[in-house]
Amino acid sequence: MVSVNIVASVFLVVVVNLAQQGTALDCYQCNSFLKQDCWDLSEETRGMHLKPCKGNATGCQKQKQELYYNDDYQERIYRGCMYVDAPNKCTQRTGTYRVKIVYCYCEEEGCNAGFRLHTSIVTVLFASGLVYFFSRHM
Repeated sequence: MVSVNIVASVFLVVVVNLAQQGTALDCYQCNSFLKQDCWDLSEETRGMHLKPCKGNATGCQKQKQELYYNDDYQERIYRGCMYVDAPNKCTQRTGTYRVKIVYCYCEEEGCNAGFRLHTSIVTVLFASGLVYFFSRHM
């Protein structure tokens, strides 16, 4: 009887441990300043950069940074985990010294491989359809 309890306890510990590992969010994590292949994640490089997030990540992020640094115009891509609540969308910010950053946030596994432009395209098509409909019926 004791051996059944030990086996059941070990099984429970293994299941709980696997469940905790399974809840970690996987995001692409890289910086084009350090690794050039972060720009375009090909099939060969995707596996190297898709990693589990540490802590309680709420989603993934991708940033496209345009900056002027040391008399040189540079563009960089940063992909990583997100630890704050943010809407699933892209936001553009500009700053001093010719800095422009586009932040994109998403909540699905590995969703920061590319920018999510389909939402914008759908919105534009929907708005165009409304304009066409109202122009024909008014």
